[in-house]
Amino acid sequence: MLHAVIHNKKAQERGDAWTLEDNVTSTFFGPLCFLPVEDTIELLGSIFPSTRGILSTGFKRADLQFWQRIRAGKNSNRSGKIEPDLMILFKYDPFSEEIDLILLVEVKWKGYKDERDKHQVHEQIDAIKTHLKPIKMQAIYLTQFNDRVPNSSYAGVQIDCVKWGEVANRLHSQLRVSTGALEWKRSSLQYLEKMLGNVFHGFSSSNFHIVPELSMQPMFFSSFRGFSAPPTLPSTTKFFSGEIYE
Repeated sequence: MLHAVIHNKKAQERGDAWTLEDNVTSTFFGPLCFLPVEDTIELLGSIFPSTRGILSTGFKRADLQFWQRIRAGKNSNRSGKIEPDLMILFKYDPFSEEIDLILLVEVKWKGYKDERDKHQVHEQIDAIKTHLKPIKMQAIYLTQFNDRVPNSSYAGVQIDCVKWGEVANRLHSQLRVSTGALEWKRSSLQYLEKMLGNVFHGFSSSNFHIVPELSMQPMFFSSFRGFSAPPTLPSTTKFFSGEIYE
């Protein structure tokens, strides 16, 4: 929830689907900021298998940027700013200005049933390619089961639709990662259990349902009790910088 609080995205006051998605984005992905880049890569490859081919173990830096404001791209029909839910910027050289890979994650909880989501992702891809100019890019559209959109591509960027139920099932798999990454996996699984209704032990991902009385409540990790030593921010990660890409 830390990033949602910093960016004034909490759903407690408005309680609508948009701010709920911001809470989910922050709660689920936010703790990855505190993990080594190697663990971040392995965890992302586990829950998003389509990214394994581009997530290199040679990356030395992974910057998680939440709701970063970017000016609309050169091919956009709109003016103003684009605000992706999450961009993860990977670099082989941690001190280089060049971005080797951007993983774009658009988070939906209930999702929508029209063309707005597809065009929203296209706008984000266009803005990122125009102003950040990554060497490679891939997009993830994360949503609920009943609003699935087909996998597609736009401007040479692969867009994969992933269901939250699939993510939960994949978190059950065994990962050879550090203690901190295993804690993230365990806490994230407990979080999704509450949000999805405690139904995914042994069920297919198509059987997941939202529990209405839980779905609008912001959640915190209940099992995390702190690190054994005072945590330090790894040199491989950084928080939102506040800059707007021109």
